Amino acid sequence: MSIIGCDTDGEVVAELRGDVVTADLPLIARLLTAAAGPGGTGDRVTATGPRTPHRPPRTGELWSGEEEDRLAALHGEGSDPADIAQHLGRSENSVRWKLHSLRLAARPDDLVPAPRPALPEPPKAYTVEEKRREHPNAYKRWTAEEDADLLDRCANGVSLAELAEEFGRYEGAIASRLLKLDAQGPAVGEAEEFGG
Repeated sequence: MSIIGCDTDGEVVAELRGDVVTADLPLIARLLTAAAGPGGTGDRVTATGPRTPHRPPRTGELWSGEEEDRLAALHGEGSDPADIAQHLGRSENSVRWKLHSLRLAARPDDLVPAPRPALPEPPKAYTVEEKRREHPNAYKRWTAEEDADLLDRCANGVSLAELAEEFGRYEGAIASRLLKLDAQGPAVGEAEEFGG
C-alpha cells in the first residue's frame, strides 16, 4: 500500500509505503476516514492541523473555446502541461487529455492502465486418456443397454466396487448412475454413503 500526502500546492510532503494484511484494511480505512476530519470531508490532516485539499479551481468545468485557444497558444509556446494546468486552473491530467482531444499531443498513455496480460491456462491435472488407462469407460456416455445391465447387476447384490470394476468406471460414476436410475440393491446404500 502507498499513501501520499500533498500540500495545498500539490507538493508531496509525506509518503507512507508498506505491506498490508488484508484483514487490516477495515482498520486502516477507519483511521484514514477519522484523519479526514469531521464528517469525512476529505480535509487533509497534518502535524499543524487540518488543511483544505488542493483542487484546481476549474475542476469539473467544461472547457470554453477561449480556454482551448489559450491552451493551444501556451502549448505552442512550449509550456509543459504542469505549467499550463497551473495557469488555467486545471489539473495536469485534464490539460494532457484536452491537448490530445485537440490533436495537439499524443494520447497520454501513461494515464491509461496497461491491459492486464492474459493469465496462462493452468495445466490440466489429468487427461481423459490417463483416466481411461485405469477405468476404460471413464467419461463415456451410458447406453440404454449398460443402464439395464447396471440395474440388473445391482439388483443381484453386486457391490459398488465390483460394479465399478465390471463397467470400467469410477465408483463415483457408478454411484451417481445408480441413484439417477433409482436402482434397487445393496450397492444403492453404498452409493448414498459415497455421496453419489
